[in-house]
Amino acid sequence: MTDFMIFNRLLVLLVSLSLPSLCLGDLSPYHSLAYTAAAQPQDGALWLATLDQEQAPGVSSDPTTATADQQEFPHLNLPSSPDHEGLMHDSKLFLLYQVGVVGVLYLMPQSVSQWGDDQKNGNVFRKWDDNVNNLRKDHDDWTINYIGHPYFGSVYYVRARQRGFDRPDSLWYGVVMSTIYEYGIEAIFEPVSIQDLIFTPVGGAVIGEYFMTARENIMRDVSNRGYATTGDNVKLFFTDPLGVINKKVDKLIGYKEASLDLMPLFSRDGVDQHSMPALVGLQAHVSW
Repeated sequence: MTDFMIFNRLLVLLVSLSLPSLCLGDLSPYHSLAYTAAAQPQDGALWLATLDQEQAPGVSSDPTTATADQQEFPHLNLPSSPDHEGLMHDSKLFLLYQVGVVGVLYLMPQSVSQWGDDQKNGNVFRKWDDNVNNLRKDHDDWTINYIGHPYFGSVYYVRARQRGFDRPDSLWYGVVMSTIYEYGIEAIFEPVSIQDLIFTPVGGAVIGEYFMTARENIMRDVSNRGYATTGDNVKLFFTDPLGVINKKVDKLIGYKEASLDLMPLFSRDGVDQHSMPALVGLQAHVSW
């Protein structure tokens, strides 16, 4: 079974974690302020709306002090310095997903996993040793080697870019992650592939940089529009699936990163009932 087939099943399994959010439209990195007539407060009352600074584009951007990446992608709210701890957390979760999915596939019949008894039985460590010492050019379909692998390489690349790493470091992150996979779990079942070691990180960097530009354009439109459509959420998901899935998993396991929430404070005092309430202040909330 090729690693692309494993990745494909991995993605299908993990996407299911986020399908409800895709349908409800809450995956967008931008939380807009919504005001409806049904929720109008009484005259003179203060109305509190929430805005997550971590996810809102351009909240604290300063063109004079922004990094080159922040200036190029002002709506993605990239960190001003590499978030090593955050990327390490992402990496651990991704490796955990691989182990979990491969374990499930191992227990499934051959008709599902495509792994025969000769691949499942025997000395696992001996098989791994043979495969890591048998680097070869595989014969997978070209769509797997030159489309599938670069896409999954872009998953590594975009996650590193979103964590504040520059282009060269994000490329090397893709190299490390794809190498760990090829010489790790994948090598238990088949020899290491030369094409996969090259085209996963290199093609991933090319596609990943295109995805970063696409994400910036989407977030700019979301910012101008004031809300995200279902189409926006779907595009944001598939250009950074690991980021979205990890947030869902973090909520399930109770993991929480430090964040700063700004809550705009509105008042209807002296404002016509058909008009938007006036912004009178901000309340900050820090959590860790």
